[in-house]
Amino acid sequence: MSEPIGTGGPDRPTKSRNIQMIYRLKRIAVMLLLATLGQVVTGAPIDSDSAAVKSHHWIVPDYGKLQFAGNIGVGSIGVGYQYAPKLTLEIFAGYLPKIYSKQPMYIFTVKNSYFPMQKELKGDYLLRPLGVGFFVSYSTSDNLFTTTRSLPYDFSYYGFATSIRTALTFESSITKQIRKDYPGYIKSIGFYDEISIVDIDLVNFVQNHKIGFHSILSIALGVRLSF
Repeated sequence: MSEPIGTGGPDRPTKSRNIQMIYRLKRIAVMLLLATLGQVVTGAPIDSDSAAVKSHHWIVPDYGKLQFAGNIGVGSIGVGYQYAPKLTLEIFAGYLPKIYSKQPMYIFTVKNSYFPMQKELKGDYLLRPLGVGFFVSYSTSDNLFTTTRSLPYDFSYYGFATSIRTALTFESSITKQIRKDYPGYIKSIGFYDEISIVDIDLVNFVQNHKIGFHSILSIALGVRLSF
């Protein structure tokens, strides 16, 4: 997890630009996720193929995930909704132990992803070479804040809640269909890797050319089970 800004370091003009850019990223991400949640809850089809995607009540997830690393905890568990043929919404709960942070954290994440390409392979395998997305996460820790009631300065100094993070994600996966004709069982199992870049790291990289691009990347590995 990246350390919050606003506690020293860059000069005031640079810090102000950082805050403004991060605030805009957070606002855009939250607005897009709210629109997606509305789409999932109402069940309104996005295109002519979407009606066939959901065959059960919207609250029942289409798949589950187990993930290692990736800016949402050392380990996390989540559920996903395939609300259109190429679009997914996922909800995670993760944990970051004290060994990796000043304090242990629980991290709750909502992620939206778009998979423009997929290819069916021999042996009932499905390859998704690249999916792009973003997430918004909330972390519980005494070192982070959502409001500034207990802090020495008002909210205008910090500019954004350090307990809330947004990130860009890039995912690839391969899935094996295991039960096509037996409803109620696990239909497929997949393995995926994901690269994510959180907002503060992206802003710092754009404004500081001494930061290597590889240093702002976080890699995750995971398993996906479709129901």
